Amino acid sequence: MLALLTIHFQKFLMPHLRPPTSTAYESDRDSLTEQFNAAEALLKEIQTETAAVRQAVEDQNLKVEQTTQDVDACVKEMREGETKARDEMREIREEVNSIREMLPKMIEKNKESQTQSLSELQQELKSLKALLLSRGPSQPTTPSPSLSSFTGRPSIPSWQLEGYSSTDLGSRTDRNSTVVSSTRVASVASSDLLEEGLSFSTDTQPRNETALRSVSRSSLRVPSYAASHRQQRVLSPFIRTLVTKKYTTDHEAIVFDDTTNIGTIFITEYAQESLGDVVFVELPSEGFRVAAGDQIGAVESVKAASDIYSPVSGTVDEINGGLGEQPNLINKSPEDKGPETCSPTFQLIIQMRFYFYSMALQN
Repeated sequence: MLALLTIHFQKFLMPHLRPPTSTAYESDRDSLTEQFNAAEALLKEIQTETAAVRQAVEDQNLKVEQTTQDVDACVKEMREGETKARDEMREIREEVNSIREMLPKMIEKNKESQTQSLSELQQELKSLKALLLSRGPSQPTTPSPSLSSFTGRPSIPSWQLEGYSSTDLGSRTDRNSTVVSSTRVASVASSDLLEEGLSFSTDTQPRNETALRSVSRSSLRVPSYAASHRQQRVLSPFIRTLVTKKYTTDHEAIVFDDTTNIGTIFITEYAQESLGDVVFVELPSEGFRVAAGDQIGAVESVKAASDIYSPVSGTVDEINGGLGEQPNLINKSPEDKGPETCSPTFQLIIQMRFYFYSMALQN
């Protein structure tokens, strides 16, 4: 029995109790190493995927937060806009109500002002009518001044003036078309073309500042003024023959033609030489209306700058456009170079007859 147990022990149990060989250990080690490596790779892959998922979640959280902030800002802005619109509508409503209340008062006040202005105007017209009726048309008692009374001026023989009288001037026509009717002269007398304080000189001799003050606004009585100047209307052709160019004390000059009522304004040769090289010329636009003594342009040079003033009243008909591109042409002589290259040329439609203009210059 014991022998039988020993045989079975050795046959069945001993193989299992016997330690494995080194080859088996090595094979088991290699198998375990491979399994560990596979597990390590799997863990690394899981970690990488986890990190990517975490980054995506963080990015999404940032976007959600940004979107939430934008939505909050939009909602806040909408609320502020709604509040502002509500306030503006309330202000508009208050202004409309205020205008609605003030409009009848304004209309009533305007009506009262217009009524008062009309009544004042009617009173002024009545007083003017009474003044005109009280004065009445009167013939001048003093004879018209002759050209011989001007000192230092060329005189006209008296026999040339004896053939004209004040009774036939209303119907005669001068050969140079300078004689006008008494109505025309009266309209000229009532214009503001003779400004007080503007002084002129003939040729190069200066005149004092009272040259035009002798014909002041206070003496503009239409009937007697027109009658007095009808007597001197016949002097127009003689004065035009003697004087065709006039100078101001500020170095402006005008050459006029009483047959066309157009004058050309330029600056004197002395002013051209004093300015030196001109770099800029400012001209008025065509159709610009000016009064006597008003500024109509400017000249700038390397040495100085000067304004150009109109000797007479009128409307600008034409300007020397070439001065805009070539301002140095102002230094050229207008008599030598002609109107296209002369100093600033302003052709003015003068609103008066030149016999009246010349007489005022010589008084």
